[in-house]
Amino acid sequence: ALRAWWLVGGILVIDIALITAIRAGGVGADIALAYRYLTDTIAVTAMALALATLPLRGAVETLAPTRTSPFLDNPRRVAVATAVVAALGLFSSYSYVQGWHDDDNTRRYVDTVRADLAEVEEPLPMADGPVPEWMVWGASYPYNQVSRVLRPLSDKMAFPRASTDNLYLVDKDGHIRPALVEPERRSVGAVDPTPSLDKCKLRVRQTPLEVGLDGGVDGAGWWIRVAYVAAEKDAGRMRVTAGDHSYDVDVAPGFRSLYLRTGEGRFDTISLQSLTPGSKPCLGGIEVGSVVPFGDPISGPEEDG
Repeated sequence: ALRAWWLVGGILVIDIALITAIRAGGVGADIALAYRYLTDTIAVTAMALALATLPLRGAVETLAPTRTSPFLDNPRRVAVATAVVAALGLFSSYSYVQGWHDDDNTRRYVDTVRADLAEVEEPLPMADGPVPEWMVWGASYPYNQVSRVLRPLSDKMAFPRASTDNLYLVDKDGHIRPALVEPERRSVGAVDPTPSLDKCKLRVRQTPLEVGLDGGVDGAGWWIRVAYVAAEKDAGRMRVTAGDHSYDVDVAPGFRSLYLRTGEGRFDTISLQSLTPGSKPCLGGIEVGSVVPFGDPISGPEEDG
């Protein structure tokens, strides 16, 4: 009968060794003792208990009792003990779940997003990014991205690689806010942070224009903000190239901000080229960085509390 319990010891050793080898490097060795990774031991323990106390039909060696047991030989005591363990398990599960039901941050987050989008008729251009860590762990990327988690609301949100003037994001509370590029890199050289049509230092023409940054940019997920001003005659198309990725965008008259999401790879210059003859928009500045929420939610100013 004692050999049956080697099953429990063996599965515990295997589980802890596997989880320690696979997960401990990222979150620490204690993760190997988390109960959710040991659920398969329940089935093995039940099987071991049966093998240790009951004969197995067809076994080479038949289990036989060697002495009486005041507990196992009394069906009523076994039934009571089983009922107590089952009741304690149900109470433990109920208590655990109640914490999630009483303080359901995920439901509040999704309800807030849905409320902010209630009056939206056309999909908003959104900057994709992770939902809060308490909602979906970052290690599950890309399944922790807003575009994945909030896919049922995709008729209200779009996640473009390029957008002019308007860009939004979901903040940590679930509100939809305008997005602002927090620059890590800026353009250098003959660029003007306040361009004008009368005194333009740098125009985008059909010959590619290379604009240097004050440092390199590596990896996907950054945002580029290109500021420019264009007259009516400058309306047309423009190509912006960052590394190996190019974006063909519309040039609209007026003072504009163009937002572009970077792709994989490294670059330290950005190329701009007019694709429409006669279109020569005036370049302002270029910023590259992460997006942060800016201003009030689109549903209106936040209320106290």
